[in-house]
Amino acid sequence: MIIVIALLTILEYRKQVSLGKNHLYFERLMDIYGDNGDSSNILIPIIDGDSNQMKELAIIANPEDASRIALKHVKKCLILNQ
Repeated sequence: MIIVIALLTILEYRKQVSLGKNHLYFERLMDIYGDNGDSSNILIPIIDGDSNQMKELAIIANPEDASRIALKHVKKCLILNQ
């Protein structure tokens, strides 16, 4: 069941990226799977375009968590390095 959800999430993510609406997709996932509305932190599966391997994309939307993490860890997301 988890594999099917992950595959559907990956396919939908690719579609939304191609439409330029991935930010709206993340918001919808936060509403479905998050526990704090638009301030939920979520982890979604993605396929790395270079290696075709499944990886995780962490969306940190909680303001307190984002501030704390930004002070300690500034490594850029793989999709931002492209």
